[in-house]
Amino acid sequence: MKTEVKKKEKTKDVVLRELKRKRGKFVSGEYLANKLGISRAAIWKAVKTLQNRGFDIECRTKSGYMLTLGGGKLSEDGVKKYLFEDGISLTVLDSVGSTNDIAKALGREGAPEWTVVAAREQTGGRGRMGRTFESPADNGIYLSVLLRPKISPADSVAITTYAAVAVCDVIERFTGVRCEIKWVNDIYMKSKKVCGILTESSIDAEKGELEFAVLGIGINVSDKKLSSEVREIAGAIGLEHESDVKNKITAALLTKLKSIYGELMSDRIYGEYRSRSFLIGKD
Repeated sequence: MKTEVKKKEKTKDVVLRELKRKRGKFVSGEYLANKLGISRAAIWKAVKTLQNRGFDIECRTKSGYMLTLGGGKLSEDGVKKYLFEDGISLTVLDSVGSTNDIAKALGREGAPEWTVVAAREQTGGRGRMGRTFESPADNGIYLSVLLRPKISPADSVAITTYAAVAVCDVIERFTGVRCEIKWVNDIYMKSKKVCGILTESSIDAEKGELEFAVLGIGINVSDKKLSSEVREIAGAIGLEHESDVKNKITAALLTKLKSIYGELMSDRIYGEYRSRSFLIGKD
């Protein structure tokens, strides 16, 4: 017996509900069309809309559609559902060389503070001293935040310090596992690096002032797509099977960063950083 789609309920929402009921299993387009009383073309259109909004739906000929058990894809709409701070302009791209490079270009063009560029994959992700930061597709969270703090170039290291504290706080809230900081830009959990931070600045040479800074953050949600060489030293926060986890963590991180931005140079942030550093007192 067909279940007619209610006029007030959008097709994509009904399709999503059915896929959630059978999450992890393929559902044929014919079954969905018959059950919902709509055409298979409408089912296909709804699935494409859901995919564009960040839902990880696999399509397979003769099998149909499956909402995977994974954490879903990063998307603008997905992040905005959980974002509790105003004034953040977010763009999520499929694949880029480096989100930092895009954010720096936007900074030079005069883009406002809190312009955020995120990507599902980076092909040229990097860390300090030009080291490579592996950023496989849908394996982690890769984003860059454009900031214009009123601080001197010499104080710009405080941006990385403040970001490290924010990242630790957010990861701990989601995992319940304490994080530690190595140097100023690497976040460790259970003795393995799970996040890298890279802050790059633009200096006004004539005035000797900080024009803008780009704060790049990469978090490994899973380690499955990392190379065997990287897995020897890097780990992941291990939440890849949690529903919508990349969008939730991204929103929580941006919310945290913006909410404590006014404390950028504060003793409280510096104290939290020192309490998490596992190198203090060591050679």
